[in-house]
Amino acid sequence: KGKATYVNGFDIPTNLPTIGLAKADSLATSKGLGITKQNIASGDTGYVAIMGNVEDIDTSAFTSGDEIYLSAATAGEFTSIRPTQPNYTLVLGRILKSDATTGAVLALVSSMSKFGGYTTGAVAFGGSDGFIKEDSTNLSWNNTTKRLGIGDNTPTATLTVGNGTPGSSLLQIFGATGNVTTAGN
Repeated sequence: KGKATYVNGFDIPTNLPTIGLAKADSLATSKGLGITKQNIASGDTGYVAIMGNVEDIDTSAFTSGDEIYLSAATAGEFTSIRPTQPNYTLVLGRILKSDATTGAVLALVSSMSKFGGYTTGAVAFGGSDGFIKEDSTNLSWNNTTKRLGIGDNTPTATLTVGNGTPGSSLLQIFGATGNVTTAGN
């Protein structure tokens, strides 16, 4: 009861979908179905809420009104902190009542997973799976200083090209005139 689930198959004899505990670390398991309204033993049938209240569950870790997301750390659980890249974001609903035994969630499950929140300064790029990704350690933008780091997440010039170790730049370009300083190979 009170667990986030996704459809993981179909049971032909009952003509019903089968479910598993959802988790935000994989696109396959982060496509939400809903939140279980009752305890459902393996092989049994039960109800899952896509929209509506799920009551009498432990919501004591949250505050009433919190938006809840699918957890990337623990299958079937919620979090009030949006998962970050490379995980996925799936909004499950809102906390209606914070309580260890009589807690309640308003399920408003979206069936579409999104990519996790981006790290400050991350630059988006297309991943090998066709989805937008980030790698803020190796490709970063400082919007305050207007500096781009490639292989360096702490750019010290307009363009800093590093070897993957911050502060170990292979190439730095200063200003619009194209002055170049090389350091290392």
